[in-house]
Amino acid sequence: MKNIDTSIGAAPKRKSSLFQWEYSLLIAILAIIAILFIKAPTGVNARVLLDITFLFIEKGILTIPLALIIIMGDIDISVGSSLAMASVVFGVLMKNSVNIWIALPAVILVGVAAGFFNGFMIVKTKVPSIAITLGTFTLYRGIAYILLENQTINVFPERLAFIGQGYIFNVFPIPLLVFVILAVVFGLILHRSTFGRGIYLIGNNRLASLYSGVKINNTRIILFTLMGFVSAIGAIILTFRQMNTRPNIAMGFEFECIIMAVMGGVSIMGGKGKMIGVVLGIYFVGLSRNVLYILNVPSETMRIIIGAMLIFAILIPEMMANRKKRLLTPQGYKREGD
Repeated sequence: MKNIDTSIGAAPKRKSSLFQWEYSLLIAILAIIAILFIKAPTGVNARVLLDITFLFIEKGILTIPLALIIIMGDIDISVGSSLAMASVVFGVLMKNSVNIWIALPAVILVGVAAGFFNGFMIVKTKVPSIAITLGTFTLYRGIAYILLENQTINVFPERLAFIGQGYIFNVFPIPLLVFVILAVVFGLILHRSTFGRGIYLIGNNRLASLYSGVKINNTRIILFTLMGFVSAIGAIILTFRQMNTRPNIAMGFEFECIIMAVMGGVSIMGGKGKMIGVVLGIYFVGLSRNVLYILNVPSETMRIIIGAMLIFAILIPEMMANRKKRLLTPQGYKREGD
């Protein structure tokens, strides 16, 4: 009976630990906002805090489906290149006077095809996702350079600039609205669906998930295809925000997206993570960058700080989990003297 009580009490501890991580992120975000108020007391208000999201919202949009891929135990480091390729295709179509209502679906199709190709190759070749997406990271960026070389295209219709620059009721940024919708949709998929439970199962134990009836290959292809779809959405928003495109657009996005996901509590080993934590991680990293800019931190130092954030986010949860294992016997009791 004692063993049963102990096992029942273990679940709340896991939730408490995860909640503490998210709670800590929330406190850190509030501290960053306080720093913004201190450094610019007359220039920071609710509108400014909403406008700041323009600086990182495309990375946040990409991070949402990427988090699900990492929870599944895979990785996609081609997301920035997929976005660039879709954006450049958009620019080439606009330059050749293709109708905007044909060009936009074409951009979505390019992103979906890129994501599907990633998933298909991973499943069919059985090569680790990091190797396949490392290849497509170079491939998709290379296609962007072949299509545009070192040129910049800025012939996008001004009437649609609101997609990347506009507001709802002149207050709420449209890109932020897209981010919120995607976070809610993917959050429901992850936490409220059989498909989402399959993602966790695959991330925790791929062999056990296979015996549980989870269609691993289908799940992987679907998630990578969704990643491509969202990359195309990010391409449209980023292109209309800047009103231009070029082959080196979104350079380095993939690594910062991984940092945002891991900082949000997603285990790089797979099987763990929540959408609320991912959203908080996105805002924490995005706002941190903004504060570093305000404090005039050199870009080289900023890279070191962001890299340290990633190491911290990976190591601390693993260290806490290992410490918990050492404190408990296999039966779930604390060792004598603890």
